[in-house]
Amino acid sequence: MQVDGEPCKLAPSVIHINLRNQAKMVQKTKRRISMPQLNDQQPVPEKLQIRVNRISMHAYEGLHYNKDKLKEASIPLGIITVPGDSDLENCRSHIESLQDSLQEVVLEVLCHVMRKQLIELHKQGEDNFTQDTLGCTLHHYAVEMGCKEIAKYIIDNAPTTLLDVTEKETGETALHKAAFTRQRTICHYLVEAGASLMKTDLQGETPKRRAEKANDQELAEYLENCQHYQMIQ
Repeated sequence: MQVDGEPCKLAPSVIHINLRNQAKMVQKTKRRISMPQLNDQQPVPEKLQIRVNRISMHAYEGLHYNKDKLKEASIPLGIITVPGDSDLENCRSHIESLQDSLQEVVLEVLCHVMRKQLIELHKQGEDNFTQDTLGCTLHHYAVEMGCKEIAKYIIDNAPTTLLDVTEKETGETALHKAAFTRQRTICHYLVEAGASLMKTDLQGETPKRRAEKANDQELAEYLENCQHYQMIQ
């Protein structure tokens, strides 16, 4: 038999169910036709609020036998509101949206804090604008984080010679990375600062081509227009 989704082996037993329909549950979409409809089923509410907590698989495997400890180890994410007749797939989509929103908020806070630290180090005379062993500069890492604030600060304060520095492994500039990840604002910052639109990576691709591969035609057209302008100059 299954208890709360977990398979349990039992010897021949007589099971008495004393409590039923005591908790809000979300059903799967598939229904067994042979399952009879119970007369004491609760009416489906119009809206259902579900509190969402996150827990690691390691913690779940170690604590799944103890509901209270499981709850203590979990991290609250928030509350989702779904129609009362929602299935699991519908709930999952709401949970994913909740997680995406939280990630955006966390990234914004992290970028703001890191920008303040970067400014402070710069004021103290620290040289943060050199390449690391992989050939990356802060331009590359700002693009990877998707942090517009940090990218703008670095572009405004770092030597322009670093704009076209390439990674050793891929030959990508920061503009290649920004184009492939469809970060239009950062692309604009880099282009306005003078980043090369004609430089190719180790695959022989320009930033415009990387934008095309990312299926961002609007960004590709913008980069192509800017590339023509660079060529004329």
